[in-house]
Amino acid sequence: MVAISPQSVEQSKVTRNKAGLNFPILSDVGSEYAQLLNITYVLDDNMKTLVESNAGKIFAEINGTKDGTAVLPIPATYVIQTDGRVSYSFLDTDFTKRAEPVDVLNALPPLVNRRLSLSERIDVEMGKLRDSFPEHLMQILFGAVEQLSSEG
Repeated sequence: MVAISPQSVEQSKVTRNKAGLNFPILSDVGSEYAQLLNITYVLDDNMKTLVESNAGKIFAEINGTKDGTAVLPIPATYVIQTDGRVSYSFLDTDFTKRAEPVDVLNALPPLVNRRLSLSERIDVEMGKLRDSFPEHLMQILFGAVEQLSSEG
């Protein structure tokens, strides 16, 4: 697993340490790689100011850009097999929506000599159900499972 961030190398280290991540974070300063993939957008001045006020830093310090441009990648998740084939992708322009972990796990090749725990098997099966049935039916099902769990 690897993450690619528009943050500077220094800022990525801070983020990695603060979040306790144990995988590499590559720096795509200026979102140049993301621009090649055509998955970027430019913040207008109001959004740039909002990001800077929330971070307490100017954009150039956060993302290491020399010219202060406010280009960001659209958050994306890809599972790429060892043969280079993409077996899963998730991309949404609404940055609050992210890939479901169970969907990513389902796209990974099976690990040799490893049995899934009961909770992992349930997560996988629930992910399959979610993909097969309309959302309102899934809400009823998940509600029933949650109720049963809380009753022991």
